[in-house]
Amino acid sequence: MFSLSNISIKIKILVLFLIPAIALVYQVSVRSFEKYAVVQEDKTTQKYVQLSVALASLVHESQKERGLTAGFLGSHGKKFGNTLPKQRLLTDTKAQALRLEVEHLQAIGLKETTSLQSDLEAAMQKLSKLQALRAQITSLSISKETAIVSYTKLNTMMLNTIASISKESSNPDVVEGLSAYVSFLRAKERMGIERAVGTGAFASKSMNLRAKEKFASLRAQQEAFLEGKGVLVKTRILKTLYEHNKRLF
Repeated sequence: MFSLSNISIKIKILVLFLIPAIALVYQVSVRSFEKYAVVQEDKTTQKYVQLSVALASLVHESQKERGLTAGFLGSHGKKFGNTLPKQRLLTDTKAQALRLEVEHLQAIGLKETTSLQSDLEAAMQKLSKLQALRAQITSLSISKETAIVSYTKLNTMMLNTIASISKESSNPDVVEGLSAYVSFLRAKERMGIERAVGTGAFASKSMNLRAKEKFASLRAQQEAFLEGKGVLVKTRILKTLYEHNKRLF
């Protein structure tokens, strides 16, 4: 029959040393794993921030292209004919940068949630149709209103993707910071639509009642987005985004 009295003193002493040693190794392993997880999440967050910046940069150029397009169509091709092609090239540069960023994320095997993957795929699919939209604009075979809506849908999909990115991190500061950033970008988008509507009206020298109501509505939406989360941006997150995205401000 097994009895502790049968165990030698040497074994007992060895066991007394082993128990705390095993406990110590366990604690060190757990803490090391936790630190590793934090480091890995920081690296993942950085990749997502870079994707957010690429998306926001494209939206910025798309907003400018939308405004010039509104003026071009509003004037029946008489205005902005020289500046619109140049702006399209700038938009294409940011679009290519976004494609490369997406390819990089796919190459390193960064996993996205179903929501982010769905939003990103929808945005890239919409982006692939931009050249066809431009052809209609150049040939004046599309209305100003329809063109503005098309650009707005593209921008909205891009912003929705950034909103999905903000949910990828388990760090509440990162989530809060990116959520506030999205609110700022949505307000900026409303400003862009307002500018496009105004440019189109100026080019056509007219603004109907519907356009005036749209103009007023956009102003109210800007204020709502800025008052909602604009003041909540964490300094560290804002600094990171600003450094990558300073040309947009």
